[in-house]
Amino acid sequence: DRNFIVVAYRDGDNSNYGTVRAASISGTTLTWGAEYVFASHSCSNMGIVYNTSDDVIMVGFAGSGYNTIKVIAATVGAAANDPSDTDDIAFGSVLDVQTGSSGNYNASVGYGMLEYNPTYNTATICYQYKVATSDPLTVKAISVSGTTCTATSVHDTAGVEIDTTAIELCGQSYDPDIGKTVIVYDNDSVMTAKVLTQSGTGNRTIAVGTGGAYDANSSATLTEYYGGMLVAYDTDANRHHVVFYDDDASAFKLNYFTIADASATPDWSDEANAGT
Repeated sequence: DRNFIVVAYRDGDNSNYGTVRAASISGTTLTWGAEYVFASHSCSNMGIVYNTSDDVIMVGFAGSGYNTIKVIAATVGAAANDPSDTDDIAFGSVLDVQTGSSGNYNASVGYGMLEYNPTYNTATICYQYKVATSDPLTVKAISVSGTTCTATSVHDTAGVEIDTTAIELCGQSYDPDIGKTVIVYDNDSVMTAKVLTQSGTGNRTIAVGTGGAYDANSSATLTEYYGGMLVAYDTDANRHHVVFYDDDASAFKLNYFTIADASATPDWSDEANAGT
């Protein structure tokens, strides 16, 4: 609504504190506002989304407490792009989504951590829950009232398992044609996609659909931790495009899958373009 971009990062010049900053755009010129600290402790692996219904930004991150998975929401004022204004991004209280424990740090990747779904008006946050026996890839849904975030369940209760494989490399994309979020991940053998259906109070109850798998040994190691998003939805072609590494072909590839309807299993294309 403000026509700003907002970025979230850990500030290496300030003890890796969680920080956001807004910028306005004029032509090819960015005008950056002041830095706003939302977590006064070392943070990592951040994801940020804009909640269009509640007009707030939502930031997911791994923070203090053995990489406790956290989320926080904030309003962004009209002067947030003014570097002399330091009170125009207003944060609510941080929500501990999933606590870790000594020797069992939760794991996450910023590029696939958080995705907003306007149909359900929630953000889904995905991470590896290392307190559990199998270190499963796990998801919870977060709703917002004002700037108060509410999770699927209390912070010491596990979320919904996407896969029991001990892997945290994943991405999420919202599919407006079926109104659902899709999680794409590396199950330590093959790239797989699953559809999330939400219901219940605040649409925070999640049911995970049947996985649709790519037909060759493959992995998300192309992106690793700092490689950017691995999946994006194409609104013109109604496809989810995915970048990944095809182990059988020893090549980076770009491929896609489609989802016929809200109850369908993701169907991968046989076509793929090899990288160099």
